[in-house]
Amino acid sequence: MFILKEKIPTILHFNMSLIGGFMGGYAVWNFCELLGNAQTANMITLVTDIVGRNFGAVFLRVIGIAVYFSGFAVSVLVKNYTKMNIKLLCLAIDAAAMVTLAVMPDNLELIIYLYPMFFAMSFQWTVFAGAEGYGSSTIFSTNNLRQFSTSLVEYICNKDSEKIKKARFYGLTLISFHIGVAVACVVSLLLGTKSTLVALAFLVPAAALVLVQDNPLGIKQESSKVNILQQSSK
Repeated sequence: MFILKEKIPTILHFNMSLIGGFMGGYAVWNFCELLGNAQTANMITLVTDIVGRNFGAVFLRVIGIAVYFSGFAVSVLVKNYTKMNIKLLCLAIDAAAMVTLAVMPDNLELIIYLYPMFFAMSFQWTVFAGAEGYGSSTIFSTNNLRQFSTSLVEYICNKDSEKIKKARFYGLTLISFHIGVAVACVVSLLLGTKSTLVALAFLVPAAALVLVQDNPLGIKQESSKVNILQQSSK
């Protein structure tokens, strides 16, 4: 059990990468290839809209950036000014975003559908930012791909065991993320924009892992080693 508990941060990281992949795949599949997990495309399109004098679109994209920024800001405020378990709060925010996306009306501008995702994913990015001493995003893949690639090639060149360990971590992160993407695409074929309700199931094991790792409920826990010592003394 102790060994398993030591692995919980890594397992939780992969779980959150699965959720991040689902949300990214959901957005791309359902909203004309718009990615709701990051802001690069939104900010580039903001500039093109300014140049093209499409000021209505500019306004909506500025709001999107503000929503994404607010996810970062709220996560910092929670850590500094409250005693809340920020990981459980993150899961609750993800759940709220999933439900909101499922019930939003069908006649809105596409960028508006991404607002709940903008907030939830930026919050998740701050809270779940890696494991095993590696910085790793759970909401998009570019840096994870770079780290996997460079670590693998460095291992081939230098036979450094640390590099293959690093490559394995980032490789499994990429696999977890894109399994989430694949699930989002398959479920979206059946349920469309309501497919986020299925993703709620991914939050259950994540919450269980957080409860075991952080013990926010104050549940008394005894190690197996202590139990063995107690039994041998009787």
